[in-house]
Amino acid sequence: MPFMLQPFGADESNLPRVLDKMAEWFAQNNKPFVLKGISEEMVEMLQKVRPGYYEFQEDRNNFDYVYLRQDLSELAGRKFSSKKNHINYFTTHYADYRYLPMTEELIPACLASAQEWYDKRPDDHTGLEHEKFALSEAMGNFKQLGFQGGIIEVYGKIEAFTCGEALNEDTAVIHIEKGNTDIRGLYQMINREFCRHAWSDMTYINREEDMGIEGLRRAKKSYNPIKLMAKYEVTLAK
Repeated sequence: MPFMLQPFGADESNLPRVLDKMAEWFAQNNKPFVLKGISEEMVEMLQKVRPGYYEFQEDRNNFDYVYLRQDLSELAGRKFSSKKNHINYFTTHYADYRYLPMTEELIPACLASAQEWYDKRPDDHTGLEHEKFALSEAMGNFKQLGFQGGIIEVYGKIEAFTCGEALNEDTAVIHIEKGNTDIRGLYQMINREFCRHAWSDMTYINREEDMGIEGLRRAKKSYNPIKLMAKYEVTLAK
């Protein structure tokens, strides 16, 4: 079902006009009015500019997971003991690893590494084809999007990479993280090193949603988020 995302940049003065244009597109295409990814702040604004006009439903699968950067870069305390165990295994068994900042020259090798990841999941979730396209587009416009990234080489081959951007002055958002699942501790390592090297001046790290994928939800919870940022689906009131 088609939907639109939150109208970024709109305020109370121009939001009604933006909403009218959105509604016009849905009507012209004979589709129901649906907005997704709506923040709590936008919910409040919608209720203020058009009270009683919309219905709001929590979209748990798209809640953002927010962490303290210090937690992810230090993994201090018993609550992160399992993460440290995985990292200790990795550094013991793959002592030749290297963490490097991502550059445009490394992107083709990162895409080749990602392709290996997708090749292992030919019958997986159908959304992976869309994810693969989005990843390719994002990496192909790495510089233009203002991304920062990091890679881990093992025996000279890129086995994990990640990238994200500054969301505001105190928060970074991680968009992409891919690694060889056959290498124990690799994901924990790329997460920690990226937070240490790329985002040392940030207070928070937003690692985005779990999309309702149970394994991904468990993994995101295991890093002890300090907050889940609610997202809503918006439809017309009946």
